[in-house]
Amino acid sequence: MSRVFLLSTERLRLCCSSLTVEQASDVMWAYCKLQPHGTVPKGLFELLYNHILQNFSKLPMPRLVQCLLNTARGLSGHFRFWDESVSVHPRRNCHRFAFRDRRLLQQAESQVVKEVAEMESRHLTAVVQAYTLSHVASPESVSVFLRASFDKSRELAPEELSALLVSYATLRVGSSFAGHVQIDILDRLAQFSAVHFSEILWAFCALRHRDAHFFATLLRLLTPGGVRTARGAVLLCPALLEIRTYFPSLDPEGLERYTSYVREPFCRSQMHSAAPEVARESLARSLSKAGMKKVEQLVDIDGYVVDVLVPSDGNELDKPVAVQYHSAPRTLHMATGEPLGQTMMKQRYLRAHGMCVVNILDETWDSMDCEEQALDLAQQIQRAQKQPTGKSFVGPAHRPKE
Repeated sequence: MSRVFLLSTERLRLCCSSLTVEQASDVMWAYCKLQPHGTVPKGLFELLYNHILQNFSKLPMPRLVQCLLNTARGLSGHFRFWDESVSVHPRRNCHRFAFRDRRLLQQAESQVVKEVAEMESRHLTAVVQAYTLSHVASPESVSVFLRASFDKSRELAPEELSALLVSYATLRVGSSFAGHVQIDILDRLAQFSAVHFSEILWAFCALRHRDAHFFATLLRLLTPGGVRTARGAVLLCPALLEIRTYFPSLDPEGLERYTSYVREPFCRSQMHSAAPEVARESLARSLSKAGMKKVEQLVDIDGYVVDVLVPSDGNELDKPVAVQYHSAPRTLHMATGEPLGQTMMKQRYLRAHGMCVVNILDETWDSMDCEEQALDLAQQIQRAQKQPTGKSFVGPAHRPKE
């Protein structure tokens, strides 16, 4: 952290209540902008947030949008926080503090919806990102955001266009928006970076807007250095896996090479977002009670990580079963309970490669006793054996089955 920011933290904490709401929003923006080179002071962030929460209606919309996006980033774990009450240097005292207050996003939603049509494209993009990261927006609000995105599609900078596509694909809406901007992307290829292409490919795959010609055009413009960035790799790897599944004749050697570049960081991200150990152990015990003799946890399937795998060998099953434990906001949307785009991409890939999938919801699972859990799993596994998998699930490339 910059020495100026470090020395200013305590004084700003002491005088936070005397700041105007505009000044508080500027201070929050400055500390959050310091990422990824520094960390955000936990106590100061909370003081600024509460001050803004009480007075956000007085903020000009551009400043309010900044606050919403920084709040959403705090909620989604994008920031490293340090506890300034401890006399240890921030570099030795930083962690992923669990900031959970969504009230600012919830209370500002109606005001944002009223004004979103008049926003500049960069502010519209920030709003959509904020409400996607925070899992707050209602389906009705998302529809308003989507209409505004259609209207401003010609004004979007490359980074704005790719960010909107990723946000809508995460929410599993906006396939028509992807089709709407596809020609514009092709007309402006020189303006996009390798990371942008990774984001676009992922979004089109997540939305099942599959076009072999479009994919081939973007893939030809990728560079090894560009795709090895952390964000590019995490998004590009599942996109490549899906493209290889539905278009197996599309440059198989090239896709295999690029997949090898990005598989490891993608797998690390999958491990980080896997089901908690206590949930996996509970599933494993119940599977054992249900008569499954062999059970494996955190199994790597081409970069995707299966929470609990029940192999067919040794368990008298026709097909292996991937048991996925779901919770919000890890794999489900907090407001709607719907699976996220990345959740459905993973399920499609597992089924396309011969595995049945059993989905376990955390609230349902936790409400049952041990006997009920074992019985429920046994029944779900038997039903799952009837799922179409492999080629019968994928179908022809031009009309993939879900």
